Amino acid sequence: MHEERLLRELHRKLAELAPVGGPVRVTAVRLRVGALAHVPESTLRSRWPEVTEGTRAGASRLEITTASEITDPNSAGILLVSVDVDDGSEGAHREPDESSEGAARKGS
Repeated sequence: MHEERLLRELHRKLAELAPVGGPVRVTAVRLRVGALAHVPESTLRSRWPEVTEGTRAGASRLEITTASEITDPNSAGILLVSVDVDDGSEGAHREPDESSEGAARKGS
């Protein structure tokens, strides 16, 4: 199922960025859902505990925007836009590097 694959890929990226026992705690995750992803916001919110299992993102705030442009290269996926972390310093913010951009992009 397309939705399951996207959620598994998102989990993999979060586990890489914030593994359990790692030095940071994720406080917020921003996602952009493509117009053709066919993953409702309600599904992402209800499955969030499962997606964040095994990561330091379990108590994170989830922010979701939905793209409407079907010609966007990421229109069939979920883009991991940014992650806010608490690493003990003020104002910690991480944006995925190019290799993790489009964490759950179709075809990744």
